[in-house]
Amino acid sequence: MLVNNVFRDPPAPGGTSGLFGKFWEFGVDAWDAIHTVGCRSNYVPSCYAAPLIKKNYPRSMWSMARPMIAMISNFGFNVAFGVGMAAVDRLAEDMAVELRYEVIPVTSFYPGVVLTERTQRAVESGDWAREVGIPLVNVESPNYKEMAIVAVATDPENTKKTGTFQVVSELASEYKFTEEDGSTPPSIRSLRLR
Repeated sequence: MLVNNVFRDPPAPGGTSGLFGKFWEFGVDAWDAIHTVGCRSNYVPSCYAAPLIKKNYPRSMWSMARPMIAMISNFGFNVAFGVGMAAVDRLAEDMAVELRYEVIPVTSFYPGVVLTERTQRAVESGDWAREVGIPLVNVESPNYKEMAIVAVATDPENTKKTGTFQVVSELASEYKFTEEDGSTPPSIRSLRLR
């Protein structure tokens, strides 16, 4: 299995995150950061992994789990990020078409707002309240998306999800998994950013 989870927070004026603000306020550097690091860094390992998966994971082993390529993507916050994530989704969709006869699913996963070190810094700086405004009770742990990927990878019917994007919290409902504390964060579709 390959999990592509690459992202670079683009630079923005005043040292703030390039996820907050309008495209004309921070220019082409944000575009280059997201597309060169994010999109290309999903494509390159997939090019190297696909032949290895085909060679080293024969169909006779599929009773344990089917080989899979997972992409971490999301809905867009602004122009550069949104187009970058759409490109990742399109990579998954087109790779799925080219890998259909190899029966190697390729799926994009959409976590909600994840409680990362970057999120913690945004909370501490006040950027979270000012720019995002989502109560921390609605955030997901980094492990939540991992549980979603494992659930899909071990599903004998996972080829039904190839070439699609799947929202992590909606997969939690489908596959009956929760956060370690038993909570189930809401779907990112239901959250409203400022």
